[in-house]
Amino acid sequence: MTRVTALLILCAGVLGAFQNQSAITEYPVPTANSLPESIELGPDGALWFTETAGNKIGRITTAGVITEYPLGGTPKTGSPWDIIIGPDGAMWFTETLGSKIGRITTAGVITHQYVIPTPNSGPRRIVIGPDGAMWFTEYSGNKIGRITTAGAITEYPIPTPNSTPAGIAAGSDGAIWFTENGGNQIVRMTVEGVITNTYPAPMPDSVLAQIIPGPDGNLWITENWNNKIGRVLTNGLLTEWPTITPGAVPSGLGVGPDGALWFTEWATNVNKIGRITTEGIISEFPIPTTASEPWEIVAGPDGALWFAEYTANKIGRIPACALGMHVFYLTAQEGFGANAALNFTFSLGITTSAVWTTTLLQNGVPIQQLWSETVNPTVPPTDIFKRFKLAPMGVVQVVSGLYESDGTTLICSESQTVNTGTAK
Repeated sequence: MTRVTALLILCAGVLGAFQNQSAITEYPVPTANSLPESIELGPDGALWFTETAGNKIGRITTAGVITEYPLGGTPKTGSPWDIIIGPDGAMWFTETLGSKIGRITTAGVITHQYVIPTPNSGPRRIVIGPDGAMWFTEYSGNKIGRITTAGAITEYPIPTPNSTPAGIAAGSDGAIWFTENGGNQIVRMTVEGVITNTYPAPMPDSVLAQIIPGPDGNLWITENWNNKIGRVLTNGLLTEWPTITPGAVPSGLGVGPDGALWFTEWATNVNKIGRITTEGIISEFPIPTTASEPWEIVAGPDGALWFAEYTANKIGRIPACALGMHVFYLTAQEGFGANAALNFTFSLGITTSAVWTTTLLQNGVPIQQLWSETVNPTVPPTDIFKRFKLAPMGVVQVVSGLYESDGTTLICSESQTVNTGTAK
């Protein structure tokens, strides 16, 4: 059997449903119904995550070995939400029901749980600010908090009543930026706690969720109910891209090692991991476990993205790999010379070498392999245009995939159905 024939058979067998695929691996969390939520790469090369209902901090190696560290008390006195690497090399986390900020060493020792002055403040996300302190949102307290590594806490009230601040990030302009769910706006605050600008969302009830600095120096956000990914310049200019799947509820957001941004689609009936380039090209990949409700996502040290599956009670891993494929068919009369053709655009991004194949199928049967070639790591993603002459032949399926060097082990693939019309 030739290599080309083998790839065609593999393409038909693995991708018979003609949907995007990725080699996602999932690791069950030992504590049942722990509701893992936030995940962050630690200084020890492992991934650290919060167990909101389990009231524990978890640690997973890139080999999938999980260790759990109880906070003590009950979820009502703790309930860890977000977690980051602190300026001191320890992991710091918010306790949303306990209204505390906690600190745990990479040896698993919880050294401090600092009580926030405002009772029932409901701290959520936390980041390192431009001033070297840590800043956090008080979702119920309607405040922005600041804590030093010595545990000194300062709070800054938000003028908008019931603003329910959610996401928070340090901007490239040296300011703190945060999103308001209730206020439906993006806010800029100086490190002195002074709000300088507010930028209302274009649509009501967008539920602006996570906000992070992107690889392009801009701020990027997920809009839960507006079903979009947004890019915010430091002058407040907002550009938005809708997700491919309606009602996806984009939630967590992280920068991938491939130079793109990766996000979770939290809706139980959607259940996907998304990828968007800084130019706005989006790909989506289904998660094997149905209704897993993926929450946060972060780049690991292994060239992959790691994410927390809230209801599935798992930690997932997806390779940093996507094609950003779009295929369109033009007849001879529509342009591109005297011949009809399939025209491809790709935004190819991958952190390892791979075999890149693209195949035509009709009614699930491979009919032609357009190319099979080795590609080197592509960081950041590269825009590629390809064109192939093609006479009208009805509806075809185009499947483009990246495989490991053996040419058969799938890393990721994308597919699209194209109507090429009827031959005369």
